[in-house]
Amino acid sequence: MNNYIVFDCETGGLDPEKNPITEIALIAFQGEDFKEIGRYETFIQPYGTDPVYEPKALEMTGITMDMINSGKEHKQFIKELITWFKSVKRRGRNLPVMIAHNAIFDQGMLDFAFHTANKNLYEFVDPIFIDTLHLSRLKDADKSKHNLKAACERFGIEIVNAHRAMDDVEATKQFIVQYFSSVRHANASLFEDASDITVPTYREQFKFG
Repeated sequence: MNNYIVFDCETGGLDPEKNPITEIALIAFQGEDFKEIGRYETFIQPYGTDPVYEPKALEMTGITMDMINSGKEHKQFIKELITWFKSVKRRGRNLPVMIAHNAIFDQGMLDFAFHTANKNLYEFVDPIFIDTLHLSRLKDADKSKHNLKAACERFGIEIVNAHRAMDDVEATKQFIVQYFSSVRHANASLFEDASDITVPTYREQFKFG
């Protein structure tokens, strides 16, 4: 069985090649008992050729340029995150499986951050990510809203300080733990239709790199 990593990226906009990650948070846990085995969070200093921070993005998250500039230098962040990924990997060949809400967005952001540091994200984590947005759509197909707040509220989970990385990760972890538990209780397979709950790598979708 794999270990899992729930993560969230706050960003300077929607384009990974233009708008850098401003803040990232991750929580790793064991798949069999959901026991937390590690967490990491940091602000990240500007990186890329010509980084752009959209005012609306910063306003939504409440993250300021002072907070960004106080964060980790980009290559140092990547180095630390690689060490952290290795520390939460289960012994053997299974890489940790990443989980996020609207995973293709966060995955693309992280993939590009690794690329700009001349590193390959998929040497350290499984290339197929679990998307709790798709899980919410499977669980509540009759509902129209499936953002993180709406998905969590249907499980009785309250999000505190939304659009800050660790707070969103805490809520997403509660969602995935409850989802895993409900599926196991029903004696069903979580991956009955893997195409509906997982996303291929950013490179596969957008031919990046």
